Formats: sequence, structure tokens, C-alpha cells
Amino acid sequence: GIASNSHSGSIPDNIGNLSKNLVTFHASDNNIIGGLPATISNLTGLQFIDLAGNKLNKPIPESVVTMENLQVLLLTSNSMPGPIPTQIGMLRSLQQLLLDNNFSGTIPDGLGNLSMLQRISMSHNQLSSTIPQSLFSLDNLIELDMSSNHLVGTLKADTLGSMNAINKIDLSTNQLLGHLPDSFGQLQMLTYLNLSSNSFQDSIPNSFGKLASMETLDLSYNNLSGSIPVYLASFTYLINLNLSFNKLQG
Repeated sequence: GIASNSHSGSIPDNIGNLSKNLVTFHASDNNIIGGLPATISNLTGLQFIDLAGNKLNKPIPESVVTMENLQVLLLTSNSMPGPIPTQIGMLRSLQQLLLDNNFSGTIPDGLGNLSMLQRISMSHNQLSSTIPQSLFSLDNLIELDMSSNHLVGTLKADTLGSMNAINKIDLSTNQLLGHLPDSFGQLQMLTYLNLSSNSFQDSIPNSFGKLASMETLDLSYNNLSGSIPVYLASFTYLINLNLSFNKLQG
């Protein structure tokens, strides 16, 4: 026969009848349509689901939240509509959650319960809520990407300092406003910060001067005022700095 890397069709509804010992399910970059069958939650041993780069076009079934051994859920680059399951905070083993897709509605508060999370990516969705403050207290988080959504409100990020491991934050292209929290300065491991294309205002905080590991800082297309901080000159690792389209002076 002819082997092909690309298959079309949908995931059979009886997938839950597979062995309970199944640990990983890889089917990325195919032409799979339809949705994730609710019966997938019968596969209680499943730790890894990768369906990125397909044509899935149905919402995530609520039953997924019962998969307590699930560590990785990759649904990037599909067309899945509807909300992110409200009870997703039940997936206590989850380490990677990549949902760059077509989801709408709110970011569930329960995400802040997922203390094992290392990567969250929900960019290029239609999400339109505030960012739950609980997200900013995940101390194993390395990467947080919520860019290109319709997120609103201020960053009430007083708890940012507990994100000890965070390396990358991208909240660009949203509708966030208010001032930049001083607490960003506590993120000593941060190398990439993109807050561009929002409506942040006031001056760039002095606390940003502690971000000595910064390689990329993009604050362009906001309403920031005041002067360009002198401390940026001492950032020895800085490769990309974009402060354009603001109200900076001096």
C-alpha cells in the first residue's frame, strides 16, 4: 500500500474503547475534522493529546476535564469554536495547555489551580474576558501567551512575584488598559515581554530596571507617557526594544 502522513476523516466516537493503558495520542498535522469525542475521557491513563494542525471544528467536550492524568493538551491551529471548558481547573496534572484556535468567551478562573502548568498559549482566539489574577500566581509557569484576543480590563497583577520561573509573557494585541504593574520587576527570569497594541498608560515603571535578563521588550502601540528609562542602557542582553507609537517625550 501507499503510506501517507496526511489523513482526513474524523476521530471515531468509540475511541474510548481503546486500551486504558494508552498513554499518548499523537495525530497532529492531518486533515481531521469534527471534534474530540466525549468518550475520550474513558482513556483514563492518557497523558498526552496532540491534535494540533488539523481541521477540528467542534467545541471541546466537557468530559475532558475528568482526565486527571492528562499532562499535555495541544489543540493549536484548528477551528474549534465555543468556550474553553469552565472546569478545566480539574486537570491537576496538566503541564502544557496550547489552545491557539478559535475559542470565545472567558478564560476560566480555575486555570489558576493548575499548579503544574509550565506553558499556557491561548493566542489568536476570540477570548473577551479579563485575565484571571490567579494565573499570575502559577510558580512553575515558563511561558504565558494570551496575544491576539479581545481581552479587557487592567492587569491586577500584585501576585506576579510568585511566577519565579516565567521566561516569556506575551499579552500583545488585546484591549488591556491602566498602568503597567510594578510587580513585573520581580520577574528576574523574564527574557521576553510583549505588551504591544493595547491601551496601557502612564510611565514605564522604575521596577522594570530589575529585568536584567531581558532580550525582547515590546511596549509599542500603547498610550505610555513620560521619558524613556535610562536603565535600559544597562540591559546587556537586550536585542529587541520597541517603544514606538506611544506618547514618550524627553
